[in-house]
Amino acid sequence: MFLLLRLLNLDWIMLWTLALITTIVGMVRHEAEWFLPAGLCFGLGFGIFMLTEPFALSYEDQGGALFLLSISLGWVLMAFLSRRFSERTLWWTLLPALIMWLFANGMIPLLTPPDAGFFRTLNYLWPIVMIGAGAYFTVQGQMRRMRQERPPS
Repeated sequence: MFLLLRLLNLDWIMLWTLALITTIVGMVRHEAEWFLPAGLCFGLGFGIFMLTEPFALSYEDQGGALFLLSISLGWVLMAFLSRRFSERTLWWTLLPALIMWLFANGMIPLLTPPDAGFFRTLNYLWPIVMIGAGAYFTVQGQMRRMRQERPPS
């Protein structure tokens, strides 16, 4: 099965399918939390799609920047979907989108010296912090919803 997936390179289709499923669930339930995995799966899937054949040959030097831009698009999609289909808008998702867009366009690396150890470390830490923040906000939203749904004693 893995060999078949590798030959057909359907990784992006699997991610887009997950994005579609979670988007539909979020639209039906009107819950913004479902749009977080939808946007992330869409962004990752779009990045993988753009870095595979036949597009890969045209973006040889800019592959990393293109991948960051696609994930940034996924973060923007989260804000758009939550605004359109739920009671709560996830405005905070625009912050990681902006950060990734700045990194992808080379604006932040131009402002820092190339051998700055702090920024190299930050390059590995900020995705972990963003994922942790997303998990924290998701758990907080679920806990808030559970408190609101609990009948008064």
